[in-house]
Amino acid sequence: MASDVDWIVDTGASDHMTSHVELLHDVQQLSKPILVCLPDGSVKSVHQTGSLFITPQLLLKPVLVVPDFRQNLLSVGRLLDTTNLVITFFPHVCLFQDHSSKVTLGTAGRKHGLYWFKQCQTCQYTPTDVVPDHSCSDSLNASVDSVGDSKHCSIDVIHARLGHSSMDKMKHVVFDSTS
Repeated sequence: MASDVDWIVDTGASDHMTSHVELLHDVQQLSKPILVCLPDGSVKSVHQTGSLFITPQLLLKPVLVVPDFRQNLLSVGRLLDTTNLVITFFPHVCLFQDHSSKVTLGTAGRKHGLYWFKQCQTCQYTPTDVVPDHSCSDSLNASVDSVGDSKHCSIDVIHARLGHSSMDKMKHVVFDSTS
């Protein structure tokens, strides 16, 4: 499996789905299987569910384990039902933000007509790894500090690390592409 796991942000899916049980924690056997209709018209039997932190603050729960399903689906409806998020779609990116603080917890870029949320496999999280909400500003500061550590940092990377700030705010960022 690749080092990054892509999740399709799906406004029509009723549940989060994957065939990769190894991505999940708190995996449970269902006492009675659930039948799931897939986009290709096939019907699969689901026997397991689990949970997945796709970022330190963003929990997907429940995630259905669908055998032989080739994609990972992130259900917008399920996420809105189980979290305090605001999800905003723009032509090239989708933002996942905390409703109260407006802190961006994740982004999904658009490619070939679909929004793809990239979960870093080397950054798998468990419930004990979750960063408390008050630490979000520390994480942002660390991200901003690390921008100077890279000699190959593009304005797009800086824009992403700053939580996709508006151009009005980005114009104040000093950017030297020659360093």
